[in-house]
Amino acid sequence: MKLKGFEHFGGKHWETTCLKNMLAYQGFIAPHTKQPLSEAMILGMAGGITPGYSFCPSVLNYAGGIFIPGRSRLFSTTAEYASVFLNRLGVTPKVHETGGKKAALNHIKESLKTGNPVMVYCCKPALPYLHTPLIYGAYKWSHTVIVHGLDETNNEVHLADVASTSLTISLEDFAEARTRVPSYKNRALTFDAPKSLTLKKLKQAVMEGIQDYLHLSNHPTMKTFSLQGLEQWATLMTNDKNQKGWRRVYPDGKLFLALRDVFDSIETLGTGGGLYRHLYADFLEEASTLSGLKSLGKVATHYRHLGNGWTEFAEACLPDQQKISKDTKACLRLKESTLIQYGEQGLEKAAKASREIERLEKTVLKKVYPWGEKRTLELLESLSEQLKELIVMEKEALTALTKII
Repeated sequence: MKLKGFEHFGGKHWETTCLKNMLAYQGFIAPHTKQPLSEAMILGMAGGITPGYSFCPSVLNYAGGIFIPGRSRLFSTTAEYASVFLNRLGVTPKVHETGGKKAALNHIKESLKTGNPVMVYCCKPALPYLHTPLIYGAYKWSHTVIVHGLDETNNEVHLADVASTSLTISLEDFAEARTRVPSYKNRALTFDAPKSLTLKKLKQAVMEGIQDYLHLSNHPTMKTFSLQGLEQWATLMTNDKNQKGWRRVYPDGKLFLALRDVFDSIETLGTGGGLYRHLYADFLEEASTLSGLKSLGKVATHYRHLGNGWTEFAEACLPDQQKISKDTKACLRLKESTLIQYGEQGLEKAAKASREIERLEKTVLKKVYPWGEKRTLELLESLSEQLKELIVMEKEALTALTKII
């Protein structure tokens, strides 16, 4: 069975893409544009962006142990992110969880029979078309997809993701992706889009989203997911006395893993580039038009600059002067862009890029990275200074937005 007329594919970030395309399929139209709700608006209303630094050296045997979150509630193991957004639209999400594979699949079938697409929570490395090896570490485990078709006879599940086309995986791979992380509990989410939404209600949802971002920034749930976390990171990059200092934690080629993971989490892991800051700027510009607060549009320029700054920082983590760094960046960008642009037609090219990333990793781990001790220290000192400048820019943007709200 397949949902009739489901033609809503593509996006930038997996969770905002799912919400955007599920709303669009149900015919929801934003009152201020007379178009489906944009991904940027969903990001903003769900709580927006966040600063932060996740450091998990316990996974060093598998990955760099570094992740730059960038988006609110990214590490939640529940349906919190989608629920916060939907509640602000006046929608009550229907969350189904079960420990049994059969019950989980039956729920999908029943939802499709009633004409409802289903948002499913998966383990990222278990989705074959993403080509995400387990060695990349635990931070990449979370992913959501839309199920819009199921064919048990041909052993196929039809999915919508950030790709520009529908994607097909086997029932076995689908079940494995749902059960790999036990805390997901085969989670599936459906909802009935609001038949109408007043401008007043949408403005309220936008303002609540901005206030949520300000609150989460000033009162983080975890110390590391804050500006203070970024400040700690800037210090640790060059502090050889601290046990968590980068040159102590990442000897020789292991530094490459950390720097690669920093680049990936900022640029090519569903952020839209620039650690979601460009998407958030899009949100503020749209919110400015919607609310009539022109000052929001002016603040959006702060976040544009921030997005550019984060991209420059990510690029500097893997300097172009070193071929293995330049090639790694190119492969990461290619793997993401081919999926987004070409969907299933780009999967072979994405798989090839993923294999090349693994080959480059194995090559660099046999060497001292990047150019010996002296130039390694110079690189980390330069990155530390860039990061401190970004922290200042983050604070300035946050202050400018706080004054308006």
